[in-house]
Amino acid sequence: MEDTSVEKRSLVQKQLTTLYENHGQQTLFKEEDPIVKRYVSELWAHMIAKKRIDLEEPKRMARMINADTMEHAAGLEIGTERICNDAWEKLQLSKLLRKQGWSTDDIQLACTQIISRATYPASELETARWIQENSAVCTLSGYDKESVTKDKLYQSALRLYDAKNAIELHLSERTNDLFDLRDRIILYDLTNTNFEGEKRSSALARFGRSKEKRSDARLVVLALVDNIEGFIKYSSVLQGNITDCKTLSATIYKLAVHTIGHQAVVVLDAGYNYR
Repeated sequence: MEDTSVEKRSLVQKQLTTLYENHGQQTLFKEEDPIVKRYVSELWAHMIAKKRIDLEEPKRMARMINADTMEHAAGLEIGTERICNDAWEKLQLSKLLRKQGWSTDDIQLACTQIISRATYPASELETARWIQENSAVCTLSGYDKESVTKDKLYQSALRLYDAKNAIELHLSERTNDLFDLRDRIILYDLTNTNFEGEKRSSALARFGRSKEKRSDARLVVLALVDNIEGFIKYSSVLQGNITDCKTLSATIYKLAVHTIGHQAVVVLDAGYNYR
């Protein structure tokens, strides 16, 4: 190899090593130098002829893994679920629910439910099917997948709602700690949503001014308070016929004694104008 420099001999060595690691397959980016290319081809053929390298095992393995005939069983999704589970751990929600007297099994089911709703929003029945057939969420939460039913998801959701105030206070404090936030500016607004059923026995569903122009359907009002970074501070579900201004004083009181604890600017829209 007297016609090559040290750099070119180094390239030949690297090319031969890459060929061996790829079981004799060429790389995507081929060598352009004709001298290097010639020596790689000659030396590779020489090593094969002299049986200096063993490619029989890689060839056998390549036949075993045929991409055209591959099949798999129990393939489950875990990408988004893993991200949500990491958020659950960072927010220390298991620790909070344990302080509320929840058992390990109940905490794992709540974790399963919340991650599932964030990843695949659906009804309890559809969520249970999705957990059974499509997701590896139970592998992350530790809950027995075979025990997931729509009725257990209903019960878990109701229990989570009963702990709503404690959860919202904890999340408000925890996100402030994680991101070093002070909540000097608070955003507050209302919206409403309608029911397709009559909801005659509901304590909250009322006929009101629908933002979707559904004067034929009963509504509930959703009130939401968040900071300028987008983290929720407080939420509530109110009667469908309540006006914006009637909710303001109660919400500010809730923020003062329950969530914020210091002076802050509350930003509203024109719907709260008092007369």
